[in-house]
Amino acid sequence: MRKSTLSNRFKLLTYLLILCFISIGVYTYIALQNLNYYNAIENSIFGLESKIQTLRKNEKDFLSRENKNPLFFTTGKSQYVDNFEDNVSDALTICDDLMNSSLFKDTDTKQMVGSASLYLKQYHHTFGNIVHAMYEKGYKNFGLIGEMRNAIHEIEQKLKNKNDDHLMVYLLTSRRHEKDFLIRLDLNYKAKFRAHNKEFRMAVQRSNHSNLEKKEILQLLDNYEKTFLLVVNKYSQIGINENTGLIGSLASDINSVEPIIEKAKKKALLQLAKESSATMKMILFFIGCGAATMLILSTFILKGVKKSLGAEPYIVAQIAKEVAEGNLKLDPKIRKNPKGVLKSIVTMVDQLEKILTKILLVSEQLNKASKTLNQSSTKISNGVHNQASAFQEISATMQEMSANIKQNSDNAILSNKSTKEAISEIDGVKHHAQEATQAVKNISEKINIIREISLQTNILALNATIEAAKAGIHGKGFAVVAKEVKKLANISQMAADQITEMAETNIILSNKTNLKLQAIIPDIKRNAQFLEEVTLASIEQSQGSQKVFDAMQELNYVVQESSNASEMMVFSVSNLSEQANELIEMINHFKLSKS
Repeated sequence: MRKSTLSNRFKLLTYLLILCFISIGVYTYIALQNLNYYNAIENSIFGLESKIQTLRKNEKDFLSRENKNPLFFTTGKSQYVDNFEDNVSDALTICDDLMNSSLFKDTDTKQMVGSASLYLKQYHHTFGNIVHAMYEKGYKNFGLIGEMRNAIHEIEQKLKNKNDDHLMVYLLTSRRHEKDFLIRLDLNYKAKFRAHNKEFRMAVQRSNHSNLEKKEILQLLDNYEKTFLLVVNKYSQIGINENTGLIGSLASDINSVEPIIEKAKKKALLQLAKESSATMKMILFFIGCGAATMLILSTFILKGVKKSLGAEPYIVAQIAKEVAEGNLKLDPKIRKNPKGVLKSIVTMVDQLEKILTKILLVSEQLNKASKTLNQSSTKISNGVHNQASAFQEISATMQEMSANIKQNSDNAILSNKSTKEAISEIDGVKHHAQEATQAVKNISEKINIIREISLQTNILALNATIEAAKAGIHGKGFAVVAKEVKKLANISQMAADQITEMAETNIILSNKTNLKLQAIIPDIKRNAQFLEEVTLASIEQSQGSQKVFDAMQELNYVVQESSNASEMMVFSVSNLSEQANELIEMINHFKLSKS
């Protein structure tokens, strides 16, 4: 099968699939638009239903809470009424939107929504009347009930001022009927109230009050009855129970709306279900057509592919897998008259087999050469390594010898320095010895003076003793002092003699020391000169040994570099041998038709 024919078939299949998907997409889009339309209708109806439930809640809240709220009767405003107005407006807006919407294609549904709108307006009007009526009815001090309470209080005050307990009982009975009506909202209490008021009037007429007072009491009673009847009428207008009055009308209006909304909701849901079912069927139809077309064209394309491959696709895949795993031994049946892709695979396997055979031969030769080169490089590396070891030993010896020479040089320098310091110290000692001799002579002279003083002290002590003897008993104490002074003078003279003798001895020793030091100094100076010459020679020897050591270090560095290079060469050769072996192993992975 030609390449262009197969390509055209693929193009045709692609175009048909694109066309099928476009058709499905367009129809789905249109169907979704319709579904969105019906969903919008459904949501609007549900919204309307929700608003109606909210209106019922606002209505119940108003009737149950605001009838006793002083704020409502003071201002005439209620949050429940405001909420009711907002929700009614929203509900009527939804009805108008549904009536004016192009989504409604059914006239009956539009008529139902129109009827619901009319009932809502009527419901709104009725609720407004209830609010107005409740405001007029009042509570406690407000509205008609407030007027009625004022009338009652006026009668009570009048009767209390007159101390008329008999008429007060009639008034309390009237109030009882009034309270019963307000609590139970039963019109029978209205009749009882009026009948009792007739008796009340008759009792007033029979009372002992003046005609003017009777007239005033009757007028107050008439006002009380009048306001009570107005309150009863207002309750009747609003509704005694849920089925009467404005409350009954309100319930009737809203109960008329709810079935209409429920019916419209069911109709919209039914239409939505029909549209969804039709859409799903059409989408499945398009998908089925596309799948059938794809199956037919795929069959033709697979036949063309088989013809192009030259065999079944799984056979070609199996051969490719074996070749990828290294098996180049093909079945002789496959080699007979191959076609298409299979023929190209057979040709590729033959060429690959030839190339691998050549690579195998080259790898074996490379392996042999690398082994020979490895042996040679190993010998070179061993020789260089031994040479490097010898140079290291020589370098270590030279380093040690250089260290010894340097140590000798340092010792000679230190000895020379010590000798010079010793000569300087000896000169100092000589000078100090001369000074010491002079000091001893000075001490000797001073001792002689002390001796003379001791002698004079002894003579004075003798004279004092004589004078003490002349004084008799009065000079006895002075004689004792003179005696002790004489003893001290004798001791001082003896010490002075000893010091003088020692000083003379020290002078003799100092002179001898001075003479010996003068004899030693020339020899020390000669030794110092010899040590200085030795120091200079040691420094020159140390510098020469350092140069020899530096040269040996450079030579050792060169030998080390040679050793490292030889080791790298051995490693490279070994690596080359390993790579050659790996290449042979990789080629052995392939199963060739010829061993």
